[in-house]
Amino acid sequence: MPTATVLTLGVVPDLDALAILPGTDDSIPMIARVCSEITRMAPAPPLVIVATGEWAALLPGIALAQRAARRQVRAYVLVDPVLPEVSDQWPDARVHVLGSPGFDLRTAELRGWDTHRDVSAADVINGIRTEE
Repeated sequence: MPTATVLTLGVVPDLDALAILPGTDDSIPMIARVCSEITRMAPAPPLVIVATGEWAALLPGIALAQRAARRQVRAYVLVDPVLPEVSDQWPDARVHVLGSPGFDLRTAELRGWDTHRDVSAADVINGIRTEE
């Protein structure tokens, strides 16, 4: 199985990943800027997409664009996220939620997502890379 390419939205300390920098043109919606930047980067699938805070709310739209581009997403890693809406289209891959002390993980647990506390994003991603 090929090694996953890790992309990040937001700052994740001590993580070796490609940062998605969506630009500053406010006339273009943020989701379009993010997806355009991913296309420009041309990452090799499968992807692991890491999103922090409010960036996580963009994941359903990002997932749709990746499916349209035929880029497989292996997993999503959300760090202290604003949880995205769930639909019949998303999530389309495994979801891991990392919570710092004081972050409420109950909603993520009720959704059946993998939750982690006191674990680094790098450790979670290494686990994803070694899975089937």
